[in-house]
Amino acid sequence: MGYQRWDPADISKLKAMVAAGMPRKQILAAFPDRSVTQVRSKMSYLGLRTTKSWKDKPALHRYQLTVVGTKIGNLRKELSPAVQDKLLSYASRHGTTIAGAIDALLRGVE
Repeated sequence: MGYQRWDPADISKLKAMVAAGMPRKQILAAFPDRSVTQVRSKMSYLGLRTTKSWKDKPALHRYQLTVVGTKIGNLRKELSPAVQDKLLSYASRHGTTIAGAIDALLRGVE
């Protein structure tokens, strides 16, 4: 798996898959001649983000907590995966931090 240039069709395909919310495993499967690092690097360069981790980890791992603007120690150990997904989804949709999402959801703001 050497370096291959990304042609415009591949870039469009990658953007469309991320916009459609495709899981990372499907994204990687769509580019069998590229390594995980190559796909992640291109996504990073293009500013593309997915909500799921590249490995099977809880949704609120350290990187995602940092991306949404806060670090909350052991939060991921204390919340169920469903609650973690809801918090991350809310924070992403509303451009807020995890702490802001917790505050809004506790106040009943959807």
